[in-house]
Amino acid sequence: MSKATYNWFDKQASLKRFYKQLQQDNEVVQVTVTNHTRDIRKVSLWGANTETKLTEDESFKNSFDTIIETEQNPMDVIYNTASNRYYILNEGADAMTIVSTEGIIEKLIDLNTNSNVDIKGPVKLSYNSNQSHPNYGDIAIACKRADQVLILNHSGEVKEVVNTGVEPVDIVYNTYNNRFYVANSKSDYVTMIDQSYQSYQLNGFRAPISLGFNSANADLLVYDTGTSEIHLISESGAFKNKIEGILTDVISIDFSVELNLFYVSSFQTNEIHVINAETLEIQRKFTGVPKPLKLRFQKDVKVIRVIDNTTNALITLDTNLNVIGNESLSGFDTFLLDGPSTVFLNSTNNQIKIRGTIQSPTVTVNEEYYEDRQDFQYNPAMVGHVKLVASGEDRINALQIMEKSVTGTEICKTISLSNSQSPQNFANVSEIFDFNGNLIDGHVTWCFKINPLQQATFLIYYQQIEMYNLLPEKSRISTGVQMSKGIPVSWLDNPKDEPPNAATY
Repeated sequence: MSKATYNWFDKQASLKRFYKQLQQDNEVVQVTVTNHTRDIRKVSLWGANTETKLTEDESFKNSFDTIIETEQNPMDVIYNTASNRYYILNEGADAMTIVSTEGIIEKLIDLNTNSNVDIKGPVKLSYNSNQSHPNYGDIAIACKRADQVLILNHSGEVKEVVNTGVEPVDIVYNTYNNRFYVANSKSDYVTMIDQSYQSYQLNGFRAPISLGFNSANADLLVYDTGTSEIHLISESGAFKNKIEGILTDVISIDFSVELNLFYVSSFQTNEIHVINAETLEIQRKFTGVPKPLKLRFQKDVKVIRVIDNTTNALITLDTNLNVIGNESLSGFDTFLLDGPSTVFLNSTNNQIKIRGTIQSPTVTVNEEYYEDRQDFQYNPAMVGHVKLVASGEDRINALQIMEKSVTGTEICKTISLSNSQSPQNFANVSEIFDFNGNLIDGHVTWCFKINPLQQATFLIYYQQIEMYNLLPEKSRISTGVQMSKGIPVSWLDNPKDEPPNAATY
């Protein structure tokens, strides 16, 4: 056997004996630190007295763009502020998918459950967005084949089933009067659903297919394909005004409360109309988007988004109807810009695309760490040995021990890890003997730099000092200590010129 081989085996045996004795004499705590960023981060452990932060800039924005598979024919999507979730209707599967803002499918709701109608055909959904309303977050789903609206809470549990006219194809929630309105494409009326989920008929139409509402006064805009007219009615259904001669079977309506304008896109005539919300006067007309679909006014940035169906692109217009943006949708045919992310649906390939940013922690530590830190704050630990295991090949080069006294004096000691690589294996392991004899308490902080996307685990062998055991055997528990004087109350019962009697302590 060569001398080098003999020395290696000798070190292995020596380290094995060392750890056996170490485990017999000490307790052990594990601290695992993970760097989630692509930057080197400075980490601080312990320091309970000053509640030292684990790292500066404890969170960062992380961009994501993900495509997930869903059920058949995703047709419509909303963002529900009550649950901070997206809800997607799958017409072909009679289902609704609940998706988190990070693009994770959380639940699939079968809409045929607890129903006497087996085929729902869900095509459109809306929700109660009034935060002060008792039904805040409730979702209403227009089911074209069942001639029903399903009312669900934001967890997906059915609360009510409301009968409508024949083939409901559009539904809106009017935030002004807290009512749902439903367009029935093969009936001559619009269904109004009140706050108790009772339904009423608003007559005077031939085949209403699309709705919009004025959130400032509860007026409803209804496109009637049977008469090729846009009707403006009051919340009770009373006729107020109309626009004639819009020949189209596909129309999209949205409203800007700040500008008091309706925006209407007409698929067959290739037109986008800007309409005065009170007089129904067409103030402007734009023909620069062929086959416009799914028009939406994005109020936070005051722009109009609409799909160009000829090129499958998302067009952005300013309020003067100038084109200021063009983004290819690559087969996705429905979009939603509400909420913290952007959602696109592909009804042909049954896909959901979610793009956005999430707030992620820069550095994390195992949950038990904070309990251990508090414990060591009041019952210090005398370190016997530290073993550091790091992921990847990049080594952690140094550790700093910083101790701050009650007077504010700070002592800093740096321990180099260049000679601490473990002889036991070729992994990124350091055996740190220079920590022996150091305390972990509320005054001490360990500082080190962790490499990008690295995880570092400390195994700390220690003996804990129970502070109560340091008191004299004859000491009694003092109740009513005057902290400003630092003496027990019982001493005050003695004359000033006499020492306290032995019976009092």
